[in-house]
Amino acid sequence: MPTNPRWVEHTERAAWDTVQTLRQEIERERRHVERLTRLQPAWPRVVEALDRVRERFSFGDEEPAVMIERLAARVQELEKERDELSQTLVSERGERERERVLAGPEAPRPASGKVRPAVRWFADLLHEKSLTVRQKGRRDPAKVIAALELEVEGLAHARQSELLELAVNVGHLAMLLARAVRSRQRFG
Repeated sequence: MPTNPRWVEHTERAAWDTVQTLRQEIERERRHVERLTRLQPAWPRVVEALDRVRERFSFGDEEPAVMIERLAARVQELEKERDELSQTLVSERGERERERVLAGPEAPRPASGKVRPAVRWFADLLHEKSLTVRQKGRRDPAKVIAALELEVEGLAHARQSELLELAVNVGHLAMLLARAVRSRQRFG
């Protein structure tokens, strides 16, 4: 057996590195087994759900991981499409409501069956505010614009709970501004 101290040191270091690597791998496998053991009670339900998904969406013999990845991708596509449709719907409804407000109080209101209750409620809030404005008389457009700018600036820093009130205020001020501009155009 060789007695070269460098060779012995090198061999000991290599053996120690091997032991450390094996310990790390054993710890990683222990954590993996522990995680799987915690999930063990849910496995029958997970397998049943995967079988139902495989049948419903015709995945055939694909691996469960591939099925889940495809489903997740489809969910993302559908969420994106839903958000786009929601934005389109909101902008179309807002445009119709603006046209109705700009047309004045004599414009016919849409039938309640065609508008969601939340939209109807918001339109009623705007209508009530517009009635109080008519009772107070005319407003200076410059003051209305300044108030509108403040409200819009507040939207950027508003909490979720404050958004509804700010939106009603912005709509109210926009109606005020439209009326002030129309009255100026009429009376010069």
